[in-house]
Amino acid sequence: MTALAAWESAVAEWQRMRALMDAFYEIGPMYRSNEEWSRTRRDLEDRYGSIANAKEDPIGCKELDEKWTVCVANDARQPEFYDPADEAARVLVRTPAPHLNAVLLKIEVTKRHELHFADDMDAEPWTIIEAELRAMGGGA
Repeated sequence: MTALAAWESAVAEWQRMRALMDAFYEIGPMYRSNEEWSRTRRDLEDRYGSIANAKEDPIGCKELDEKWTVCVANDARQPEFYDPADEAARVLVRTPAPHLNAVLLKIEVTKRHELHFADDMDAEPWTIIEAELRAMGGGA
């Protein structure tokens, strides 16, 4: 596989995993359950002035608790979507960048996935990125 093909493959896999992660959080179960819980809470607060006063409504409080249970269950699923996206990001950062735009993408990916804080990288993203930028500039 050529360097460019390896890069394009790493980018495609990261985009796929990132899209799945974003969809789970922004339009999927995570989003839906958080929105339903928030809406129920706001309704109770609007009716009773505060969530503390809503204790007078056991049915409403039970509904709120049930929706919170769904939120917690969806939160527990985050690793299912976040871990593959983070791993794809690590692979992308380790893959040699064939051009400057590739290095710029590596910087963005490093920030989005907080890889500069990851202790499970072979080398720090900064070290990889610095070496590639220096090599592209003739080693300066």
